[in-house]
Amino acid sequence: MKSLSVILLFAIVGAWSDDFSQLMPDPSWAKPFVSLKANKNPLKADDTCPGPYSCSSCNVARVCKPTDKGFEVVQEIQCPSDRPFCNSDTGTCVAEAPGNCGGPDDDFICMGNGRYPDKSCNKFHVCLDYHAKSFECKIEGHAYNPKTQVCEPSAACGSFDCSTNQVRKAAHDVSSRYFAYCNQDSQGPLVIDSCPPQFKLDTETQLCTPDCTKDGIIADPSDCHHYYKCTNIHLRRDMSYWKVDRLKCIDGQAYSPEEFLCVDESKVSTCPKKTMNNINELLLSIQ
Repeated sequence: MKSLSVILLFAIVGAWSDDFSQLMPDPSWAKPFVSLKANKNPLKADDTCPGPYSCSSCNVARVCKPTDKGFEVVQEIQCPSDRPFCNSDTGTCVAEAPGNCGGPDDDFICMGNGRYPDKSCNKFHVCLDYHAKSFECKIEGHAYNPKTQVCEPSAACGSFDCSTNQVRKAAHDVSSRYFAYCNQDSQGPLVIDSCPPQFKLDTETQLCTPDCTKDGIIADPSDCHHYYKCTNIHLRRDMSYWKVDRLKCIDGQAYSPEEFLCVDESKVSTCPKKTMNNINELLLSIQ
C-alpha cells in the first residue's frame, strides 16, 4: 500500500509539472548588453520550480524537491566566474551562454544559427531560428574567443577590418571561419557570417575553403559525394604548404564523416534521399 501511495504522489507531481510547463512563457533571463548578473525570474514569485534542477536566472542554478503540492526550492546557487551561465536543460553551470539567455537584439542580422563574434571583442551574438540574442562578457577584461566560443581572460581582442574592404568579405582576426560583409558607406560590417566547420574564408577568392591544420579528410558540406584531402607538403625543414584535393566517391557512394571513408550513399544522413521524382529526372537526363 505504501509503494502505491508513492507511485500516485509522483504521478500527480509529474502531471502538475507537465501542465505547468505548458503555461510557461518563453524565458528570456538576461537583460540586453549588461554584465549578465543574476536578475529575478518572474516565475519564481511563488517559489515554484519546473523540476528538481533548473535556473532562476541566467547566472543562478536552483535545486528543488518534490512535495505533494509540486516542487519546493531547496537552494539557489550563484554560478562561479569560470562557468557563469546556468543551463536550463540540466540546471547546472556552464561556460557557454545558452541560447535562451541574453538580451533581444533587433540590430544583429542572423545569417544562420550559431554563435557569432561582434565587432566589439567583448560582445557576441547567439542566433536561433534566425532570431538574435546578444551577450557581453561578464567579467571585466575578458574577451570573446570565437575559436572556443566562450569569454576568456587571455583571448585576443579580435575584430573585422572593414577600412579597406568595402563591399568585400573581411575575415575575423582571431578565427577566419567568421567573416564580415563590409558596407560601402561605413567602416563597419553590414552582416557577420561564418563558413562551415573546418572551413575558413580565403580573402583572395572571397570563398570558404578547407581549413587544413593536419593531414586528413574534410567532408564537402555542399555535396555529400565529394570530400577534400589535406596533405602537408614539406619543401625543406622550415618550409611547407598545404595541398588540397577535392575528390569524388565512386558512383552510388558518399563520404561518411563518421567512418572517414566512402560508403553506400543510403547510409549517409547528409545525402538527400532518392525518390521516384529523382529517378525519373535522372532517366530523362540520360535519354
